[in-house]
Amino acid sequence: MHAILTRNLVPAPPVSDLFGVAGRNWLSRQDLPADERNTVQALLRQLDFCSGELAVVSRELAVEALGDPVVARLMTIPGLDALTAISIVAAVGDFSKQARDQEWQAAQQAERACQIFVAHWQQKGPAAAHGPS
Repeated sequence: MHAILTRNLVPAPPVSDLFGVAGRNWLSRQDLPADERNTVQALLRQLDFCSGELAVVSRELAVEALGDPVVARLMTIPGLDALTAISIVAAVGDFSKQARDQEWQAAQQAERACQIFVAHWQQKGPAAAHGPS
C-alpha cells in the first residue's frame, strides 16, 4: 500500500491521519488506476479488521487489569498503563510468592549471621567480645 500511495499521491496528503475519516475521504477522491484502487480498498478493510481485533483485545486486557489488584496497584505509578502493568505481572509472576521468598531468604541470612556471631563469641568468651578492659 505504501508503494501505491507514494507513487500516486504526490504531494503529501493534506490530512494528518490518512486512515481517519478525513484522510479516507481525501483518499477516495484521488485518481488511482483501478487495480491499485482495489488494492488500497482491500488493505483499508484489512486495517479496519485489525483495528477491530485490537479493540477486542484491549477490552479484554482492561477487564483483566481492573480485576487484578497487583495490576491495579502498578497502574498507580505515573506513566504506567494497563498494558505495561499486565506485562510486568506476566514477566515477574506471583508478586506475593516472590515477596515471601525474599523475606524467607532474608530471615535465613539473618539467622546464619547470628549463629556465626554467637559461635565467634563463644570461642573468644564474653570479655573478648567487649574488648580489653
